[in-house]
Amino acid sequence: MLQEYFGDKIEQSARTFGIAADIHKENATFRTDLLDVDPSFVEMFQFEVLAGSLEDTLANIANIALSEKTARRHFGHQDPIGKIFDYTRTSPKNGAGISRNGLLTGHR
Repeated sequence: MLQEYFGDKIEQSARTFGIAADIHKENATFRTDLLDVDPSFVEMFQFEVLAGSLEDTLANIANIALSEKTARRHFGHQDPIGKIFDYTRTSPKNGAGISRNGLLTGHR
């Protein structure tokens, strides 16, 4: 929308939408913040990727990139890539990447 209005004055844009969601794991529930972003978001900002691919994660709305802290909290030293996360307020997400900071999901 901004690119339509400002034309060639904007090189790139990305939409973001933050939501609070609950992760359900076994009999426990954990509150966390999610950031739904356009795929171009990872081209605009630098993230240290620890596992998986942020580009692949954001190419599919059913994927999620976990922060290192969240991955350790829920999986310890197990690999969360390919595991399904059950969230309140959003559809289940497939673990597809781990970044140093931030939980990212793709939207369209």
